[in-house]
Amino acid sequence: MADDIKQPEHKAQYLNKKITPIGRLSHVHLAKPDTYKGKTKFKATVLIKKDAPGVDALKKEVTDWAKTVFKDVTLTKTNYGNPFKDGDKKKDKEGNPDKAYAGCWYLAAAAKEDKQPVSVGPGGSTDIIAPTKVLSGLNGRLKVSFCSYVGIDKVRNNDGDVETQTTYGVTALLDAVQITGGGTPFGGGGSSADGLDAVSPGEMDGKPAEDGDI
Repeated sequence: MADDIKQPEHKAQYLNKKITPIGRLSHVHLAKPDTYKGKTKFKATVLIKKDAPGVDALKKEVTDWAKTVFKDVTLTKTNYGNPFKDGDKKKDKEGNPDKAYAGCWYLAAAAKEDKQPVSVGPGGSTDIIAPTKVLSGLNGRLKVSFCSYVGIDKVRNNDGDVETQTTYGVTALLDAVQITGGGTPFGGGGSSADGLDAVSPGEMDGKPAEDGDI
């Protein structure tokens, strides 16, 4: 089988300016971009408790949107790349269940190295802070835009042979990260903060901003 298979043509579509419920931040790289497999990007992941208010609604909104983008395709668990990953299935470096992710959905978002995300404090969109103050382990939320993509994956069929499969997915583009108070730092290292309001006492407990499974 040839390795130079052409990627399917697809014009990316966007679901813009979505704010996640509050969770715990992880893999934060806002002060300087991180390089992985030759790609340099700013990054942040948020771990959101599965019973957090608003998380089911956001997941459903993204999936329903994906179904309209890929309306000519039947999306399944094997051909659809859901941006919300199940923390109960996350493994640590030793291959054991990762206790830090247990009971959570997690969303990883990234931005190109020339589009540094805005770092925001609990005071809201005007409370711009140094990116060095946004640390993994702190409580926070992300402002992202979801972007559709189509790609090619190699999969092994029931006979053990490797085949190619067209995949359809959604990725999260990172626009801003807001720390909301609480949490314990454990290290880590053209955007807008509009929509990230001051954090109320209720939101400290994980409630989402007012505006907002296959």
